[in-house]
Amino acid sequence: MAVGLVLRVQDRKRKQPTLGATAARTTPYDANNPKVIRLTALLVDMLCKEALSFDLVDSPSFQAFVHELDPRYVIPGRKVVSRTLIPARYDKTKSEKKARMSRSKAKAVTTDMWTSASNTSYMGVTAHWIEEDFSMQSACLAVKPAPGSHTADYIAEEMQAVLNDWSIDSSSLHVVTDSGANIKKAMSKLPAVHWRACFAHTLQLCVNAGLASRQVTELPKVLSKARAIVGHFRRSPLATSELEKAQVQLGLPCHKLLQDCQTHWNSQVNI
Repeated sequence: MAVGLVLRVQDRKRKQPTLGATAARTTPYDANNPKVIRLTALLVDMLCKEALSFDLVDSPSFQAFVHELDPRYVIPGRKVVSRTLIPARYDKTKSEKKARMSRSKAKAVTTDMWTSASNTSYMGVTAHWIEEDFSMQSACLAVKPAPGSHTADYIAEEMQAVLNDWSIDSSSLHVVTDSGANIKKAMSKLPAVHWRACFAHTLQLCVNAGLASRQVTELPKVLSKARAIVGHFRRSPLATSELEKAQVQLGLPCHKLLQDCQTHWNSQVNI
């Protein structure tokens, strides 16, 4: 009986963690630990690819979640993420993209300007090339605010700045844009650039001309009335709510009304 009691006491002592073992499981990793480097890289990937707020890393709930997964990993703060980690990842990604593009003998660039819902204008530039294995590649080079008047001189200067920033030689560069007079003139100001009009935009101009011809069809009247109806519901939350209730009462699928856009290819057909 005494022997069994001694064995149980000894077994309980073996199962109880020592103070040193507990501390070892909670002591933060060294900053140069490979696991820290790997986890931090995954954290930056998640923030960038999912377009998450940098404030996530300062969230107590997120910190508690990560601590439960691995109490030894300390999440970098928001300032470290925004001022150090993200810029470093941007520079690394940019260098890799520049190296891949430099190996391609021919490159093309597309650019467009648009206005956001907050009434802020932007200019986007995307590069396209084919790699040695004949795989098609694309990379967004810039999305930058475009305040003021979008004159040909302004567009040309901004485009040249992007090309210089990415070390792209314009001597054999093809640029595809819409057929706006300002952007066509801007491309003519860039040395040795070969400009091409976007085929989809050009085709849409033909579609718009056909839809606007009252001699051919009554469709313009139908489209005009449809735009007015959709516009009414988009401007009125109350009307939208009543429309949803009516669809439920009639046993119909709850659809949202879509407004067509004359500059978007095929938008009239898609709605």
